[in-house]
Amino acid sequence: ALVATADVVLDCADSYAASYTLSDACLAAGNPLISASALGLAGYVGGYCGGAPSLRALFPDPPDSGQTCATAGVLGPVVGMLGCIQAQMALRLILGTTPSPLGEFIRLDNGRFTQFRFDAAPEATGPRFIARDEIREDDLVIDLRPEDEAPHKATPDALRLPGYGATGPLPGPGQRVVLACRSGLRSWRAADALSRRWDGEITLLALGDDD
Repeated sequence: ALVATADVVLDCADSYAASYTLSDACLAAGNPLISASALGLAGYVGGYCGGAPSLRALFPDPPDSGQTCATAGVLGPVVGMLGCIQAQMALRLILGTTPSPLGEFIRLDNGRFTQFRFDAAPEATGPRFIARDEIREDDLVIDLRPEDEAPHKATPDALRLPGYGATGPLPGPGQRVVLACRSGLRSWRAADALSRRWDGEITLLALGDDD
């Protein structure tokens, strides 16, 4: 609801799951998204949706790891520079300057900047992230975290199956699968494996460290 009423959405989250969730919402609402990400000595800023391709179009596959600034660290000036670029892109969008920041990608890597446009990038399909309160009563919820990682399951009725995906029970007719883990990375990989043997609806749930 908040995304639908915004003129422009700024993604400053230290979570790729949050970034994909915002991108999916902005694409559906037709609203622009300016997303920034930083890790270590590198990072990027991009303008998505609102008539331009979404974040998924540029990054159709999950990252190699679920590292965040909290777990891997980040250089302060990198965050500062990318934050300034993100703010500038948002102001350019609001002022209607040309060329549009939507469809523009700027990357910083060890002090060097590169820039390109991705206006023609095709949209990618894939399972979307949902929030815990979007779980439906008839969903098949699979918690991929072992008990020593998360003593409490994603929901009381969730099945705890850390190796689920290529093997494991299939949902019933018309049932949706919710794959839950801490960062969303295991869920995404499990969804890819599951989709090879089942063509129903699959959604992802990133629970973070709350549990």
